[in-house]
Amino acid sequence: MKVKQEAFFNKLDSALPKYVRNIPWRLLYSLSRDGISYHTLEKKLKNFHFFVVAVTDKGGKSFGGFFTGKFWMREGFWGTGESFLFELTETGAKTYPATLENNLFCFSDEDGFGLGSQ
Repeated sequence: MKVKQEAFFNKLDSALPKYVRNIPWRLLYSLSRDGISYHTLEKKLKNFHFFVVAVTDKGGKSFGGFFTGKFWMREGFWGTGESFLFELTETGAKTYPATLENNLFCFSDEDGFGLGSQ
């Protein structure tokens, strides 16, 4: 089951920071449309200061993260404490916010990127 964009953001909307709620989101990168290329993903995200990455696994579970900060392929941590992980449920989104115990929110290098830390 693929996540439909409108239904997806309806579930996620209340977890997002107020300044990005109800904005018109658009699909920038899709594995099926754009292929498996980290460099293509980086090019499409380079001018954005916040974005959502969503994945639906083979079992139909949908999860991802809200990233803040300008994405670029450098080695190191970036982003803000507004970043969070989520999983979609039947009724909405279960979120996992930053603990703010450190500033290790988003990580990227030339091989990939991630959200969250120890």
